Order: sequence, then structure tokens, then C-alpha cells
Amino acid sequence: MYKGAILDLDGTLWDSSFYEQRVVANSVSAMRMVGLPASSQKEAVSRLMEIREKDPNAPDHFDQLCRTYALIEEAAERIVRIGVDTYHNTRDSLLVPQLETINFLEFIAKEGFKSCIVTQGIREKQIDKLRRFGILGYFSVDGEEGSSIYTLENAADRTEGKRRLVLEAIADSEMDPFSSFVLEDRPYGIVAAKMAGIGYGIRIRQGKYADEDYDEVDKGVREDIAVSSLWEAVNAVKKLMPAERVLTVVQ
Repeated sequence: MYKGAILDLDGTLWDSSFYEQRVVANSVSAMRMVGLPASSQKEAVSRLMEIREKDPNAPDHFDQLCRTYALIEEAAERIVRIGVDTYHNTRDSLLVPQLETINFLEFIAKEGFKSCIVTQGIREKQIDKLRRFGILGYFSVDGEEGSSIYTLENAADRTEGKRRLVLEAIADSEMDPFSSFVLEDRPYGIVAAKMAGIGYGIRIRQGKYADEDYDEVDKGVREDIAVSSLWEAVNAVKKLMPAERVLTVVQ
């Protein structure tokens, strides 16, 4: 059996809140320049963020934004096209290798952890992010690209959905859950992993969910330690995984 690392992606291995702020702000600014009749940048950004919050994976966020301003079809099509182009240009400038992320993954790999991604989102999009970050190889088993990536899309119960995925990751990777840890930015992800038997919980408090509180759950399924960056997470792993309790591989 192996010691394992159950890792979230958005808000955890990279600061997706900063990314979202930049792509939204730049896209809205470009759309206003070609005719989006918003009273202010702040007002349009607020509308778009509300749309994204309701359905993060919807493919037509900019179309929905234009509909809130009752734009005629021809004008809306031109404005949406500019928004989409700006979105992709901004995305491409931000989805690049992140030194902090690479260093963290390199550290846990050298320490003998088998890493799995358990995250909410569309699988193809999440794999594309990992490829752009240059870290997809950390989550491949026996040469099969992306084989240790587990995604949750539209589960009615996110906690239960993630718990099931963590159990699947444990079985597929032959992990010893007692000697494994989870790294998450949101309380429900910590709870899900601990309910699946993962021994240690590290919560990275960054981005828009930094202050999100737990529901009424037992302390035993909450985080064991909180950090504010992946640099701090390295030391947290060292503290949470005493040498005498860590398994490498059972021959």
C-alpha cells in the first residue's frame, strides 16, 4: 500500500479566484468598449459573476449577460464574440506553469506520495488546465494520461459525491488512507475526504472561499491544519506525517 495525496485543483493547486477576477474584468471591459450598455464596469462584472455562480460550467455566460441588457441579436452576437476572444486571450496568459505548484508536487513525489486530483468541474477542462500548467504527468499511472484524475460535475450532494470519488481514488491507487492526506480549499472537500477515511486534512485558505465555514459537523472530519499557500503546505505535510507513521510501499 502507498501513502497518498488527495488534491483539489481550483483554489488549491492554483489561485483560481485571481484568475476568475482577471478574465471576467478583462472580458467585460472589452464588451463595454464595443457596446455593452452597462452603467459601470462594477455593475457588469457583478451581473456576470452572478451568472457564473449559478452555473459555473454553462457555455453561454456572455450570451446570458447580454440578455440581461435586452440587446438585439445582431449587437449581442458582436459583443459576445469580443468577450469570448478576450476571455481566451486572458486565459492563455494566465494558464501557464506555476512554480509554487510544481515545487509542491515535486516535494510530495519525492516523499513517496501517490497524487490524485479529486475536483469539481468538467473533466476535459480540468485536464486541459493541468496540461497547460505542465503538471499532468504527476497524475498519470502506468503511462495513462490523467488516469488519477477524478471529477465531480453536477452532483446533488457535493460532499457525498466527493466522498465516493475519494473512495474510488483510494482503491485505484492502492492507498493506505490512514497515512494519506487531503489538500482542499473548501470545508466540504475536507469533510468528504475524511469521511472516506483519509487520515489528515490540510486546508489552504486562499481566494473567495478562504473564510467559508463548516456546516455542523464533528471536529474529527475538519481540517487538522490550515495554510495560506502551497509553500506552507510543504511544512504542513512534514508536520502531519511523522516518519514512524508513514508507509512508503508494503513489499
